[in-house]
Amino acid sequence: MDVMSRAVGRPVVCKVYEKKGVKTMKQTMRHKKFTAAALTLMMVFAFAAPTFAAGPGSITITNPSSSLSIDGHTFKAYRIFDLESYSGSNYAYKINEDFADFTYNTYTGAEIAGYLDTITDDPDALNAFAAAVWDYIDGAGAVVAVGTETASGNSSVTISGLDLGYYLVYSGDFSDGNSGSLVAAHILTTTDPDGVATLKADLPTIEKKVSDNATVGFADYTDLNIGDTAHFMLTSKVPNMNGYTSYVYTVHDTLSEGLTFNNDVEVTVGGASLTENTHYTIDDAPQGGYSAESFIIEFDPEEFIKLNSGADIVITYSATLNAGAAVAEPGDYEGDSNEVYLEYSNDPYGGGTGETPEDEVFVYTFKFDIFKYTLTDKEAADDLGNRTGLENAEFELRADAGDAGTAIEFVYENDIYRTAMASEGGTAITALTSDEDGNIEIRGLKAGTYYLVETEAPEGYNQLTAPIEVVIEEGTYDPVAGTLSYTLRVYNGSGYDTVTEVNVLNNTGFVFPESGGIGRTVFTVVGLLLMLGAGVTLVARMKTAGR
Repeated sequence: MDVMSRAVGRPVVCKVYEKKGVKTMKQTMRHKKFTAAALTLMMVFAFAAPTFAAGPGSITITNPSSSLSIDGHTFKAYRIFDLESYSGSNYAYKINEDFADFTYNTYTGAEIAGYLDTITDDPDALNAFAAAVWDYIDGAGAVVAVGTETASGNSSVTISGLDLGYYLVYSGDFSDGNSGSLVAAHILTTTDPDGVATLKADLPTIEKKVSDNATVGFADYTDLNIGDTAHFMLTSKVPNMNGYTSYVYTVHDTLSEGLTFNNDVEVTVGGASLTENTHYTIDDAPQGGYSAESFIIEFDPEEFIKLNSGADIVITYSATLNAGAAVAEPGDYEGDSNEVYLEYSNDPYGGGTGETPEDEVFVYTFKFDIFKYTLTDKEAADDLGNRTGLENAEFELRADAGDAGTAIEFVYENDIYRTAMASEGGTAITALTSDEDGNIEIRGLKAGTYYLVETEAPEGYNQLTAPIEVVIEEGTYDPVAGTLSYTLRVYNGSGYDTVTEVNVLNNTGFVFPESGGIGRTVFTVVGLLLMLGAGVTLVARMKTAGR
């Protein structure tokens, strides 16, 4: 069995496709440009041995993605080696006369077949060989395709009537007959005369995650105080760009009204930082349906094509949760959304672009209300009909009950206390004061445990001696609806009660009895006893002094 026959049926690229004993494999490698024309070339080497038939064969090129266009584009096949003889599963090939003058790394004629047998498991080497073959075809100008077919749909195209042999297949729009640029190299080894090759068509994807920390905890959602920073991470990979002379890769990011872009984008590819205004530009006020806070990262098509296929693309940036953040009552509610989608090249023939589906993450913030009250009838039960709101009670909401330095700062606006942003330090306050109906509404808190400390009671009422522990507890996140449930709980001394608001009861201080009657008698007796006691003490001291 000669060296070429041993290559039959062996996998040589990234993924195997089988049909009637056929194995083809995709591979990823970026190649040099061959001409300035933005054409597409797909290379397919095809063995076809006469084990099943000695007659004409065919090569079918399938398109794995509806987002990649092949409809109306022409594919051509060139036979590099002719099948000279065969016996069982052994095949002998000779160089086709069109390639009689072709050399590769000092190999000529049948030596090339022997070399190919040594690189069947090396996609990079095979791609390099394919590029050299195309250079020869493009340069010689006399090599004629032995089969040509134009795709009449977007799923596949078949070149028929091929003699058995070893083929190179490529596609371009052939405006000048011999120009094109390499898209991908595919090895097709088969004993079936009807070979199948899958067009290499990497379609990029993009994923978004968010965290309250710049380095860890990235997920589909997070919760924040208003004024806190949300950190976003976009991840993708450099697609296979074979066949393109330039490549569009543009990130469209849309923020909700409750998120303010901090314009701090950082981009790395394969761990190396890219440079703004060289590798990419940022438009933080785009038109065409995006809000003022949204932005676009547009990679330079000529620079992007130079990146290594498969390299990780990581984009990070941050946004501040602002006063317009969505807040709702305890239960299920949708937070502030942040969407991203990717616009990318999908037609190396005509320069068209496609778009990925949007990937969405959410940022949540919570609220709760306080009701400060006393009992209307001190002798009756504490129920909704027996409560009177108390005005001018003052509280602090602390992260640590015993540390006043942990009191959260708020801004009071529109009868609501919301957590303050860094830019509002001059107007921020820590005191929460009940209104004339005894109500305090607090907005813009992340989930966690807080301590409500009364710092001043209304006149005539006792100040609370212990803090009230309040817990905002996250519940179930629904990624489809974008909702997150939360529960408000208050510690009752032995456990936690689930509530819809924090009710704070104040009792009056000690009240002296009214004047007259027994009240006056009691105080007269007490006063006389105190005077008598003082006289006895004075007499005793005078005797001790010998007076």
